[in-house]
Amino acid sequence: MSEPTLQLSAAPVALFDDGLTGTRLRGAGEQPDAVWRAKVHDDEGRVWRAIADSPGALSRAWVPAKSSTGELAAHASLRPVAVEVRVELPDGRALARTVTRSFVGDGVRVRRWRDDLAASLYLPAGEGPFPAAVLDATEGAEAVAVGALAGALLASRGVLSLVVAPPARYAPGAGRAALALAVERVAALPAAADAGGRVPVAAIPPATTDAGTLEAGTFVPVPPGVGVRGAGAGPEAAAARAAAWDALLAALGATPRAA
Repeated sequence: MSEPTLQLSAAPVALFDDGLTGTRLRGAGEQPDAVWRAKVHDDEGRVWRAIADSPGALSRAWVPAKSSTGELAAHASLRPVAVEVRVELPDGRALARTVTRSFVGDGVRVRRWRDDLAASLYLPAGEGPFPAAVLDATEGAEAVAVGALAGALLASRGVLSLVVAPPARYAPGAGRAALALAVERVAALPAAADAGGRVPVAAIPPATTDAGTLEAGTFVPVPPGVGVRGAGAGPEAAAARAAAWDALLAALGATPRAA
């Protein structure tokens, strides 16, 4: 009797923070010891790999294939990412496929703020009005990198986001002044839902911060699936960031991630 045909099913295209949710292996029967692997290349050509006992756990298991600098996988271009997925069975059979995960959903617009702020505006598809938020990336380059990924994903999930970078000219209190101005500007946008001028501001802590120690829904973690190295690496830290991300989506009124 011939073995059943193996089938590896996965959403061919999805948002990056959805990871590999819904990926299934069919035709394998009882295979409790299957090994799942994934691989991506970031903007700098670095390879990140993951290995786990289930496809859903792969997005919490990224590690750089070689020692590298920086705490985050480089995805500043916001280009779609090809994720190579492979499952290996104890009987020697294996199956692989490549899927695409995107930071910028269909119809999302990214604009540089050209007025009196160092900021980038991420507009959801459609005319709105949309729930809005200001993302505080004034702490430096890493915060700006996280803000770009988060801003794009939030806009893809229906939240108008303004990511505020460090002021061009530093002065005491310049960051706070920039955030206050950003709230004022966002509240005045026609595409922003009327919240009586109250626009939430979410801070972006360092990637190595333990997300479990911060109040959920008030800060922007590294989005799920983005590789983190060093002190912020590991499945437990990644799971805490994913939970914090889901709490932020709920707090801002964003479309939730795929279950």
